[in-house]
Amino acid sequence: MTSFNTNLQSCRSAVVALASLSPRMDEGDVIGTLLAAPEDRLLDALLLQGSCRTVIDRIASADPALADRLCAREPLRSRLDRIRKVDEGIEGCLELLKELGLSLGISVYGIKGVASRRFYDKPEARELGDVDVMVRDAEQAWALTAAMLDVGYEYDERELPWIKRDTGAGIIYGQINLRYKEAGARPNIDLHYGGYSVRHCARLPFPGRSDEPGLAYYTRDENLGLVVGNAAGDHWVSTKDLNDLYLALNDPDVAWGRVLRDLASVGLLSFLGQMLRQLRDEFALVERSRLVLDGLIARCGREIPPPGAAKSWNRRLLSTCRHAGAVGMRESPVTAARNVWTAFRYYRRPMSLKIDDAQQPFRIDHLDARTCVLLVPTRVLAEHGVVASPQDGSATSTTDVVRASELAEGWLTLHRMCDGDAVRSARTCFVPTVYYRMGRKQASQALALADHVRDT
Repeated sequence: MTSFNTNLQSCRSAVVALASLSPRMDEGDVIGTLLAAPEDRLLDALLLQGSCRTVIDRIASADPALADRLCAREPLRSRLDRIRKVDEGIEGCLELLKELGLSLGISVYGIKGVASRRFYDKPEARELGDVDVMVRDAEQAWALTAAMLDVGYEYDERELPWIKRDTGAGIIYGQINLRYKEAGARPNIDLHYGGYSVRHCARLPFPGRSDEPGLAYYTRDENLGLVVGNAAGDHWVSTKDLNDLYLALNDPDVAWGRVLRDLASVGLLSFLGQMLRQLRDEFALVERSRLVLDGLIARCGREIPPPGAAKSWNRRLLSTCRHAGAVGMRESPVTAARNVWTAFRYYRRPMSLKIDDAQQPFRIDHLDARTCVLLVPTRVLAEHGVVASPQDGSATSTTDVVRASELAEGWLTLHRMCDGDAVRSARTCFVPTVYYRMGRKQASQALALADHVRDT
């Protein structure tokens, strides 16, 4: 195992050097390492680093046949195809978001990679898998979702919509992933609202700013916390992340005090420290950037456990549980214990939607940051073999069964059914659930409710 990890790390370092904006390794040594590496290991390293196209282009200059063989293999072929389609469609997608923001009277903010690419000399060098945007609150998010559905987007069942509540701030936040019905014609849109979710139960608040309706972007200071938060959620640092950080280190206008405060508020200083140490080890830095980096590292802790030579589900689980406990301890030991237990349940293994007769009905009686309430569109239920129940007449519609501070009237309607709840928003009927488990009776009644709503 030690020999395997050493070889994998060597291959990974070479791939990072090819993808890096400022590599420390000599290019001749890099190419030699990659050409000598087993193709399976090289493919794994490519997929992990998030700058596939850049690396493939550089490999092709040394060994076109090797590049062709790698590009023909899955999942790299699909990854490169997705990057190409995002590149081709991003300007049109951003223009659409601008137009919809103007028509709805809301500001739509480009975040994460969409914001980062604006700081590159060649924006296309910052590869994107989808388009991440943020709006201020849930009401704006679901209004924008309805508008996106009208122009050909639909919910992506691979990443179901979800909602949480920051009980301290009294703010609902969440995420809605949308894909275009015509596959590949437009990039996927990942719509965040109310702030950015960090790991299991923390939230980076929406910035205190107000912009004209249309399309705007997070500033570099605002966006760096999201870049770190995204990497921490995966418990993995890609070269894309390091390139974003490298450019920030070279920018004398970055307000690092604000960035550190943001990350301290969500317990991510140690992960920033992890990223900075990797940057120090793998990038060539000018003296000023080195001084800034060393000063930042001195103010950050160490991530335990650190990411390994490859992605590890168990490392991610342990780091997420530790973080959940630390966030909970800010309130009480009881909250910490609840956070750790729910984090363990969510992250101990990959989950997929399961519908069975034994599952108890789910009701939304409370929202908090450690309970991720998934919203399953009823069309997904039909794909799972669920049949509408004739008991739909017993469903009642109300908005005050949950405290007004938790579910805002206007953007969501809650339906109490005999066997659990259903919700409607953006002209879509959903079944709420946690841990991807759902009772068949609840699913059947929600499907009948959706049919009833469409008929009326």
